[in-house]
Amino acid sequence: MGKKQKLIGRLEKEVERLQQELSRVEKEAKKRLKKADSDVASLRTEVLRLIGQRGSAKPAVTEKPASRPAVVPEAVTKPSTPAKPAPKPAPKPATRTTPRARRSGPTVAELRTRAKEKGVKGYSSMTKAQLLDALN
Repeated sequence: MGKKQKLIGRLEKEVERLQQELSRVEKEAKKRLKKADSDVASLRTEVLRLIGQRGSAKPAVTEKPASRPAVVPEAVTKPSTPAKPAPKPAPKPATRTTPRARRSGPTVAELRTRAKEKGVKGYSSMTKAQLLDALN
């Protein structure tokens, strides 16, 4: 048996070992996903019970179990006092300041128009500061 055959034999054994390892890892991952799905369902049930919806009605949306474990914030897992409704936001003022009104000076579009009229070369790619310098 030559060196090539020995190397091929070793590689085939290693491939077989890696396939077995991969199979074991996949099996473990499926087991963990199943447990995570079960945990998600338990947490969902607990949250619904805590907010008082469990006995009166089913949740409006039923979700398919997650394919990965869900991260549940600590606040959801611990019972707490019911939250008070948020106060209504104050109405927005009738008049708004536009971005144009907040800035001083002409807009880039206005400066480009003036630069075009004056015959400034390269005005279309200039910044506002460059246009102001070119026009002054």
